[in-house]
Amino acid sequence: MSRQATKTRSESPVKLIAAGDIANLFGIAVLGAISWFLPEPRWLGFCRAVGRFNLPMMTSDVEATLGAIGAALGERDVGATPAAIAERAAAEELLGTLQLLRDYRPGGWRPETRVEGAGHIDTALAQGHGAILWVGQFVHGKLGAKIALHRAGYAVSHLSHLRHGFSPTRFGRHVLNAVRRAVEDRYLGERVLLSDRGAGPALGVLKRRLADNRIVTITVGAQAARPVTARFMAGEIRVAPGAPVLAYQTGASLLPVFPLREPSGRITAVVGPPVVIDISTDRASAVAEAVRDYAARLEDVVADNPSQWLGWFDL
Repeated sequence: MSRQATKTRSESPVKLIAAGDIANLFGIAVLGAISWFLPEPRWLGFCRAVGRFNLPMMTSDVEATLGAIGAALGERDVGATPAAIAERAAAEELLGTLQLLRDYRPGGWRPETRVEGAGHIDTALAQGHGAILWVGQFVHGKLGAKIALHRAGYAVSHLSHLRHGFSPTRFGRHVLNAVRRAVEDRYLGERVLLSDRGAGPALGVLKRRLADNRIVTITVGAQAARPVTARFMAGEIRVAPGAPVLAYQTGASLLPVFPLREPSGRITAVVGPPVVIDISTDRASAVAEAVRDYAARLEDVVADNPSQWLGWFDL
């Protein structure tokens, strides 16, 4: 299934529908049937067998993506070639879609989950300024991490956009993406929606939640009017600065979360110690340092789990 393209306010108006929407509609129907009737232990093998066919749905230029992955890796050995990383990531994305669609079946999708490092969340809440969980751009951050946090007793306010899901078009937002939102919302305290007209209202809601000492979740991404860059392996990544800016403004702890599928199939949300937010300096410097801190931690996680990180497609 395709990863939706994202837009900033300066980009072109939202299309009504696109050819990819028809492909996604067909794919959802087919994968829905597979998720309901194929035994779960066989899902990964199926996804790896057909993953290469999903790759062109995830990037408009496969060769450029492979080149970007190779440039980012440099001399670092992660146990797979750029082509293998991209194909396995496409397979992992399909696996995530099967998990999502299985949750519609009576009895739902019931993975084994855990939250590692939950003490960091509890410590942040004990300080009284709320917690921002900065969820890494991994396949299982979409659903698995939400289930894990929900089961651990954490009701989160999740920042999202109508384009989150399968398509950025108007048809995609209101029809296709609703398929994903309906499942995810079962495991959220609330979804706070960004608008094409600006982030102000949504950020205002998040600030109020943090003032009430609650938990906010924001997915790490590259899409922003002014992303911040940081060194990553042999290259660099671009990161939207919203989460560290919010932490700087509110005093909330900014906790990185790395959602991973273990070999056993268990979904683990790994919560790390707070990202450094230096409020004694100016905001731009503090945010840049926070992004550098995050990128340094991300390297080893990605090196150990290259097929689960979707950031390869934003390099």
